Amino acid sequence: MGIEIIAALAGALALVGVIVFFVVRSRKGSDDESPQKQPQEQAPPEVDELPSKPSTALPEAPAVDPSKLREHKAAAQEGRAESQYAAGMAYLSGLGGERNPGEGAKLIRSAARQGYVEAQYRLGNLYLRGEGMRQDVKEAVRWIEKAARQDHAEAQYYMGLMCELGEGVDPDPQRAWDYFTAAANQGFAKARDKLERLRREQGEAAEPDEGADSGEGESGGGESAEAETAAASDAAEQPSEGQTPAAEQPPAEDGEKKSENA
Repeated sequence: MGIEIIAALAGALALVGVIVFFVVRSRKGSDDESPQKQPQEQAPPEVDELPSKPSTALPEAPAVDPSKLREHKAAAQEGRAESQYAAGMAYLSGLGGERNPGEGAKLIRSAARQGYVEAQYRLGNLYLRGEGMRQDVKEAVRWIEKAARQDHAEAQYYMGLMCELGEGVDPDPQRAWDYFTAAANQGFAKARDKLERLRREQGEAAEPDEGADSGEGESGGGESAEAETAAASDAAEQPSEGQTPAAEQPPAEDGEKKSENA
């Protein structure tokens, strides 16, 4: 009886071992077949700053008194550029309880076509993002550049980013530097920070060695003095005008020789 119990226990243990083996094997196989997640590369901060990226919030709507919003909308219908811009931004942000990106983009486009600089810059942003209109990077560059040429600092900064990253334009580091500089000269903080970062990356230009310059000056002065000395020596050796060289002078007359002997 005891032997039978032991044999039954041994069989049960063997069965449990087989079950555990197959369970572990099946889990390992599923782990091997599951795709490995590749670490995502972190995009540089400049890319995320571009208005075309979802992480960048649309510029805030201008401060409009809600009580005057109706007046702006009425003036926008009459073609007043500033009111078209204000009403357009209100439609984009939902100011006044009504959000209509299509109508907002339409009004901002009208203001931009009248030369309203802020509207030109915002219209470029809308084209980059495809907000209220189809996305069109080339049109975005065209409108943002219009504003940048009229000394809109933020537009100059974003034009610098697009030239640096090659978004909508060919990469052009020098053009990007010029736009960053123009924006920084107007006090735009992001542009100043960007220039400082570029300078750190590129390294400061080597300053001229004052000692070397002075040494060259001294060397040049020494060479000049030597040249003057050589010229003076040559002049001394040259016969004066109307004078026959000593080697070419005729022999002395006999009378002269006799007087000398006397």
